[in-house]
Amino acid sequence: MSSYIDNAEDLRRLTPLSFLGRLKRSKVSPIVIKGQVENWVEKEHLPQLLRLVDVKTPCASVAMSISSVSPIDPSYIGQEALFMIMAIKRGKYPPDLNSNQSQHESFGAKQRHELILWAKKAGKKQEKERGNPPLK
Repeated sequence: MSSYIDNAEDLRRLTPLSFLGRLKRSKVSPIVIKGQVENWVEKEHLPQLLRLVDVKTPCASVAMSISSVSPIDPSYIGQEALFMIMAIKRGKYPPDLNSNQSQHESFGAKQRHELILWAKKAGKKQEKERGNPPLK
């Protein structure tokens, strides 16, 4: 069984962090999303998301409604934070069909490392442009 978000644009009513809270509280996995929403997760969210990438708290995963695979295994907050970072890089959420597949190459060790490096660099650039101290 899964929970369903009928229109990805409905995510705009939530912040990315509040959606992570919803995933954490969900009793079903995955949360199925119909469609994608552009620029919902933005570079300004990078500092908060980077602090969460190693959090192992269980939560629901996310799947697009067009996915032929509906993973039943729970995800964890760090995985979903990485999925949101990927969304920033790609400009749309969800950025891929599923957030939590064991065969999902987007989060292999090398890809995970590269995505985190990209996020830190992008976050530092944004902070510099805004005149704030850079991310560490």
